[in-house]
Amino acid sequence: MRRYLFILFIVLITIVSGCRDDKESADGNINSLEEKVKNLETTISAQNITSEQQDQSLEEYNSKIDELNNKVLKLNNEIDTLEKSLNVTSSIVQSITKSETGIVENFEFKNEVLNLIFRSSNIERDQNGQYQGLNESEELTEYSVLNEIPVFLLDRTAMTLRKVEWNDLKTTNLKGLFLKLYKTDDEIVFVQEIYIP
Repeated sequence: MRRYLFILFIVLITIVSGCRDDKESADGNINSLEEKVKNLETTISAQNITSEQQDQSLEEYNSKIDELNNKVLKLNNEIDTLEKSLNVTSSIVQSITKSETGIVENFEFKNEVLNLIFRSSNIERDQNGQYQGLNESEELTEYSVLNEIPVFLLDRTAMTLRKVEWNDLKTTNLKGLFLKLYKTDDEIVFVQEIYIP
C-alpha cells in the first residue's frame, strides 16, 4: 500500500505542478495578450487622430475649392459683362467709322508716327463660313498711325487682344500681321489685329 500511496503522491505532485505551470503559462499569455491589446488600442487611437486630421484637411481643401469655384463664377460673369460691353462698343465704332483689313507689308516709326505699308486683304469664307484664304489686293497703301491711337494686338498665348503701349509697339515686329484699321475722314482712329486660321 505504501507503494500505491507513493505513486499516488507522485501523481498528485505532477498534477499540482502541472496546474501551477499551466496557470503561470496562462498568466503569461494573458499578460502578452493584454500588452497586444494595449498596442492595438494605441495604434487605433493614432489612426483615429490621423483620420480626423485628414478629414479636417479634406474639409479645408473642399472649402478652398468652393472659394475658387465662386471666384471663377464671378470672373466668368465679369467676362460676360465685358464681352457684352465690347460688343456694344464695337457696334458703335463700326457704325461711325469705316474699316479696312489687310496685311502689313512693311512699317517704319518716324518720331511719334507709325507708317504702315498696307496690302488690303479680305478673308474668304465658304458657304459654311469656313476660312478659305485671303483675297489680297495688288495695290499697296501707306497709312500713318499717330502715337495716341489705340493699338490692340493678339496675345498669342491666350489668343486675346491686348492694348500695346507705344514704347512696346516700337519693339514689335508688325510685318505680316493681319490688321483691321478703323478710319474716320481717312484718319486711322483704331488698330486691331485679326486672327486668321
